[in-house]
Amino acid sequence: MPTKIDAAKAHATHGDGIITVTVPKKKEVAPLEVTIKVHDHAADMSNSDGTDGEDDTDSDDIHHLTLAAPGIAARELQVTAKGRLLRVIGESKRTATGAKLLRIFQLPHRR
Repeated sequence: MPTKIDAAKAHATHGDGIITVTVPKKKEVAPLEVTIKVHDHAADMSNSDGTDGEDDTDSDDIHHLTLAAPGIAARELQVTAKGRLLRVIGESKRTATGAKLLRIFQLPHRR
């Protein structure tokens, strides 16, 4: 049975050119595409990411994905999830870097 995600609780942080995407697992989810807001890492330190201060880093009910996004600001990233697919797109608005990112990941099946 494929893993479903809790899109309402999904979030991403960005800091120092690294983006970390957190996607909680859920038993039931509608098969539509959702956009996941990317939070700046500095803002995350003040717990403004909507997780209510819960430490969910060791939970089996959450997917964590960390990837490099050097030269791309948090506001320039778009993260979407549909079913088991997670898409990360970004492009730097600064002409000096010309950085671009397009990655699609398939979340693992529930075990």
